[in-house]
Amino acid sequence: MTKRKIGVLVSGRGSNFQAVADKIKNENLPIEIAVVISDSPEAYALQRAEKLGIPHVAIARQDYPDKASFEAAIDKRLREAEVELVVLAGFMRILSADFVNSWYHKIINIHPALLPSFTGLDAQGQALNYGVKI
Repeated sequence: MTKRKIGVLVSGRGSNFQAVADKIKNENLPIEIAVVISDSPEAYALQRAEKLGIPHVAIARQDYPDKASFEAAIDKRLREAEVELVVLAGFMRILSADFVNSWYHKIINIHPALLPSFTGLDAQGQALNYGVKI
């Protein structure tokens, strides 16, 4: 069975990336994480990828003169890895419409918020503190 290749974009600890990797392995899904890309060279997610033997790279925004060239570098790496689906797993940057449109129907975002009511990190804790029951 041919495995579908995904690319995972991360910014921090990589807990969402780890959950995706674990699910693929535990369910024996026909998916391969072809590359993990972080916008932060210090992201712990890169260490997680290293431990799992997954190709990984840091592409730091400050290394590029503008957002377009930064996104072009990410896009180039994804395409070199023959990625079919981009998974934003705790990627803390807003991508341009041009980037998103270039991956039309081939990009998903795992987001910690419960929009529109509870934004940002710890949205579930915010909801519980507010008293949300459903």
